[in-house]
Amino acid sequence: MADPQIVTTLSNKAEGIERYILETETKLAQARADLAHIRATLALFTANGDTQQYPAHMGLHRLFKRGEMWKVIEPALRAAPDGLDTRELALLIIKAKGLDENDKVFRNSIVLSTVHIMRMRHKRGQVSDGGKRKGVRIWRIA
Repeated sequence: MADPQIVTTLSNKAEGIERYILETETKLAQARADLAHIRATLALFTANGDTQQYPAHMGLHRLFKRGEMWKVIEPALRAAPDGLDTRELALLIIKAKGLDENDKVFRNSIVLSTVHIMRMRHKRGQVSDGGKRKGVRIWRIA
């Protein structure tokens, strides 16, 4: 026997309301994303000269001569049989050059350069990969 008309009508109405809720939730999610983008853009334009909030990448090509970083890294790796991680190597470079080790942007730039140097030396077979310690690569002289 077929369902009574009231059951069919209410079922159709329930399906319509479910579709409406899904559409509204999708629109709400999009509206929240739009609002987040607008607030981020507004924050960029109202930083009032606060450059620390959005620091720039620092280029190091004028600060170090070619091979200068490796000249600091190589003796340190030879002196450490257990190896040194990338952050430790970057800190050694900063200290050897007499630079500010508390500047996060600068320190991060040195770390990224150190990663590049060590990967190139690894390709050449000059250093070996000693695994990771707390998510940071450890390097050893090969």
